[in-house]
Amino acid sequence: MKISTVAYNLIGIVASLLLLNTCFKQQGYQFVKNMLSSNYEIIKEYKGLSLDDRFAIKMGIGYTAFKYVREQTPDTAVILLPRREDFMPQGKKSQFNGELYNMMWASRFLYPRKVVSRYTIEQDQAHYQPTHVIVVNDSCKEFLEYTIPSYIEFGVFPVQYPK
Repeated sequence: MKISTVAYNLIGIVASLLLLNTCFKQQGYQFVKNMLSSNYEIIKEYKGLSLDDRFAIKMGIGYTAFKYVREQTPDTAVILLPRREDFMPQGKKSQFNGELYNMMWASRFLYPRKVVSRYTIEQDQAHYQPTHVIVVNDSCKEFLEYTIPSYIEFGVFPVQYPK
């Protein structure tokens, strides 16, 4: 007995649907599905806005902060990224949301600039000398060769004083 191509296609479709249903019941895939749905809702609701504006709506002040850093630094900059504790000090409500301290997240939004952490600098100072420092909540000022006022909550500064 010969099975037709239509039958094979139907079997393939059923198997694919069962596989997708099983995958989306797992927590990791559920997160991706929810994220994609949320992104689609933003795109649909704000279709007249630019991609930059939609990112700002979706990610809040975190995206706006990285956009500011991108605008204030050259493409060749090596930027020191503060630690999680610097962005979100214990016992204080932080104005930042998202994972600004996450190296992968920061690298994505600051590309082609290089992003380094304190740990990276400690491991290999010869290759990872920052040219710019993100200062947040009074952190990372010690990497600057000059002093800045203490009231600055967020900013990006060149390591050497600009001439």
